[in-house]
Amino acid sequence: MKKLYTEAVRRGECMEFDLSYENCIKHIIFRLVSLEKNKMLFQTVPYVPFMDMAVMFYLLIRKDEEGICSIRINHKLLKEWKIDIGDLFALAKENTKRLFPERICSMYSLMDAIEGSEEGNMLDGKLPQGSIKHIYPGEPFVITNDSGINGAAVILYPDTLKNVAKILQGDFYLLPSSIHEVLAIPVHAAMKEQDLCDMVWEVNRTCVAKEEILSGSVYRY
Repeated sequence: MKKLYTEAVRRGECMEFDLSYENCIKHIIFRLVSLEKNKMLFQTVPYVPFMDMAVMFYLLIRKDEEGICSIRINHKLLKEWKIDIGDLFALAKENTKRLFPERICSMYSLMDAIEGSEEGNMLDGKLPQGSIKHIYPGEPFVITNDSGINGAAVILYPDTLKNVAKILQGDFYLLPSSIHEVLAIPVHAAMKEQDLCDMVWEVNRTCVAKEEILSGSVYRY
């Protein structure tokens, strides 16, 4: 993604983008990031705290099969637009859901999809009756968006967590895998809460790039 952004800047795509409010209003989106790891950055950009995470705002320049190109929104741009953080959040909430629809799938069906199987079960929006097949008891579910980039933000959409609860038929733990996705595990099938927290911390330490760590906490819905 960094390479794509660098190439986009070199080609002049981001520089030539019209930054007027009228042109940008449909392209304002948000991402969910670590609150702790972005404290210095928050001095120059608007953000909204959420648990031990934070909502940051971006301007989507391009989204295609190659990836995405975006510009981080700072206080200067917000002042030029003459809107406040509340307005920014409302716009981003609507746009992000539209531009990056949620994707909810079981861990096993995701593995099937990655391996090229047509059985991979990707769910879009509301869950149609009978659309889930071959769910194994206690199997984790992956929650992300259609691009798989910065997909953890979908938990801020109005109905995402409700949809997950319907699929899992009850309470579940939410594990912040990275800024790109979160995992949902049914409470009745999960290990002890402290063990889940230890697992998240270990995965963050050994498997997730520092800039992609979202949180070390585990949440219950």
